[in-house]
Amino acid sequence: MSGILIGTASPHTDSHATIAWLRPVVLALLLAALPASLAQAGDATRFYDASGRYQGRASTNTANPKQQNLYDPQGRYLGRVMTDKNGNARLYDKQGRFLGHTTKSPAQPAPQQ
Repeated sequence: MSGILIGTASPHTDSHATIAWLRPVVLALLLAALPASLAQAGDATRFYDASGRYQGRASTNTANPKQQNLYDPQGRYLGRVMTDKNGNARLYDKQGRFLGHTTKSPAQPAPQQ
């Protein structure tokens, strides 16, 4: 995968509003699926698009280490991702509404030759 672009919101078109609503979903999927491609900075994970532009961050909640808070490039809170002990993640928007979940696939054994 060469990179994932996360769009910016515009109040003038429905497609841009959909992109803005999906931004936390995309960030959560990135957080769950692509940890090696993210830049770690202390307790925060910073997200960049394919061109290297900053797209936001996820920081660990100190009161609950299984929770990541998501922020856009301007530092506005977008929502949170809750991860269970099995690596499954549940995504909530900034009002606490459930948006969806990801399921971590179990490790596949290496094929025998």
